[in-house]
Amino acid sequence: MLVGQGAGPLGPAVVTAAVVLLLSGVGPAHGSEDIVVGCGGFVKSDVEINYSLIEIKLYTKHGTLKYQTDCAPNNGYFMIPLYDKGDFILKIEPPLGWSFEPTTVELHVDGVSDICTKGGDINFVFTGFSVNGKVLSKGQPLGPAGVQVSLRNTGTEAKIQSTVTQPGGKFAFFKVLPGDYEILATHPTWALKETESRSVAKTGVQWHDFGLLQPRPSVSKRVSGFSLLSS
Repeated sequence: MLVGQGAGPLGPAVVTAAVVLLLSGVGPAHGSEDIVVGCGGFVKSDVEINYSLIEIKLYTKHGTLKYQTDCAPNNGYFMIPLYDKGDFILKIEPPLGWSFEPTTVELHVDGVSDICTKGGDINFVFTGFSVNGKVLSKGQPLGPAGVQVSLRNTGTEAKIQSTVTQPGGKFAFFKVLPGDYEILATHPTWALKETESRSVAKTGVQWHDFGLLQPRPSVSKRVSGFSLLSS
């Protein structure tokens, strides 16, 4: 009887203890740093561009690539899954010479109030292409510095952008939207021979060599080539 009485209460006590242990094992999951949210948005453009050439990449704050994805070719939508809280950097990586604002977005993902957890959109806006080129001295791979080069819409006199060539004859225009443009170069020593008209397309711009400048008689150096390269 003593053994039987002792054995009776023992069963429920063991079961109760087991339940407590199981519940205790579930508890720590609520304090985990693991989450599942999506960081998404759009690459936006007022003009037609090829979204499929653009990548969106997620980096840790130390610069380690964590995830990358392409944009939807029809509307520029992207989505990156996040499984951890912490600090990250979201970057747009388009082809060379394409400009966007912003280019990077810093994220502090806390699982509560950040833009990803709240389902907000992160957008990158296309601002144009860069156009690089050179003014070349005849028969030489390089050209002079100090030549003023201007970009204007075809058939107009209004300058959109203006710059001066650097050593070697290099110049660049930035944030140029698709359209038809003229390049005009001027210099106090050289007389203008011709301008060059080209179209900036949705995939970039390609320019070719052409005779542009010739020196006045008092100048011995001849500048007669103008090479514009796509960027």
